Amino acid sequence: MRSLSEKEREDSEEDYDNMAIASFISSRSRRATPKTPTPKRPTTRLGSALVVDVDDEVSEEPSPLIRKSSKKPTVPKSGKESSVRVMEVSNVEVGEFGEKVAEESGEKVSEKSTEKEKSVRKSVKQKASANEEPGSSKKAKVGVAKNEGRENLRNQKVLWGRTFAPNILDMTGMCQLVDICEFQQWTHLFTNESLKMYEAEVCSFYADIFTVEDDNICMKVNGVDFVTDEPVLGTILGVPTDGISSIEGTCSSNFRNTILKDDAVQQEEWVHKKALLPVYQLLFEMVNKVLLPCAESRSIMSREDMFLMEALDAYSTINLSGIMIEHMKKVTYFKDGNHGLPYEFLLTKVFEFFKVPLGKATNITNEEIRKLKARNVILEGQLSQAQETPSSSSTQGVEVARLTKENADLRKQVEDLKERLLNEKGSANARMDILLRTLATSSLPPPSSAP
Repeated sequence: MRSLSEKEREDSEEDYDNMAIASFISSRSRRATPKTPTPKRPTTRLGSALVVDVDDEVSEEPSPLIRKSSKKPTVPKSGKESSVRVMEVSNVEVGEFGEKVAEESGEKVSEKSTEKEKSVRKSVKQKASANEEPGSSKKAKVGVAKNEGRENLRNQKVLWGRTFAPNILDMTGMCQLVDICEFQQWTHLFTNESLKMYEAEVCSFYADIFTVEDDNICMKVNGVDFVTDEPVLGTILGVPTDGISSIEGTCSSNFRNTILKDDAVQQEEWVHKKALLPVYQLLFEMVNKVLLPCAESRSIMSREDMFLMEALDAYSTINLSGIMIEHMKKVTYFKDGNHGLPYEFLLTKVFEFFKVPLGKATNITNEEIRKLKARNVILEGQLSQAQETPSSSSTQGVEVARLTKENADLRKQVEDLKERLLNEKGSANARMDILLRTLATSSLPPPSSAP
């Protein structure tokens, strides 16, 4: 009996000693946790936070909070080995999960940095392409981007423009437009019926164009190099080169209110052509299809269109060659939208002047002329309705229609006065001839009598 009790006492004392040693090791490990060097990972904070979450799930054992130390503690083999094993397994699982999160977070960071690098490179390329002059010998990448842009110009739509049919020049809706063209000395450009266009040469013109200092335009078409500027282009087209040469401006609020209908809906600087009064719709067609052609938004009046329309309506002198060169630069630099390839039939005069070998020509059909004529008939019908029923339209529209009719009447009176003046001049010349002959006859000496 004594031996059994002593043995049980020794076993209980061993268990008690083992429990004391285990608790001592556990407390010592818990205190040494902050001193243990943690593995250097880019996402250590994420790993530690996830370990705390695991501890919340497994609350019955404090061992999962313990990190594995480089020094292996000597724990006596007893029934408490299960707690140590749980600690090791949980540490392995948490470590693997932390590594996975670190890898995922690292991939996200790398993706963000890659995207940022791409955006920076893109902005740098855009700034470089904007600051570099075409044709300059700088970085190869910028040159390749410019070459791609040049090749894209060859695929742009070639814009024919507009011409005036001779049989509609005296119509009511055309009077104001014809007067403006005569004042600007442009009439000969838009009244030619036999126009030829060369689309391939026009594409080559815009693809190889570049500017140097003093706004000189250098180009190469079908192997012919030539340089032009405002005076040279004005000489080729036969138009003056003084006056407004840039459209960088805005129209006045008074003009904007004058050309728009009372119920017109405006969207910031953009105005649809249907919102214009009838007498200004043809002026818009002239600006939007001939002077500042654009391949897109052909029914929308932009700020530049309104600025040029106001200058034309006020009979201000316009430098057509300067306007064309400024617009050509926008085309080649893809500035302010897609402008297409404008001034096709006007560029034919340039090619012929520099004796460029030309390929197959495209003759302009009467389709464009018929469109302009039909549009003029519609405007005349709208004007007549406004004159017959003034109450249905605004007072301003009726006044404009009345002034348009008076302008047509005055134009007819001027033509009659010119014809009468020519007739009177002819009669005066005839009377002067008779008077001169009479004076010459009277001044002759009388015939002498024979002796």
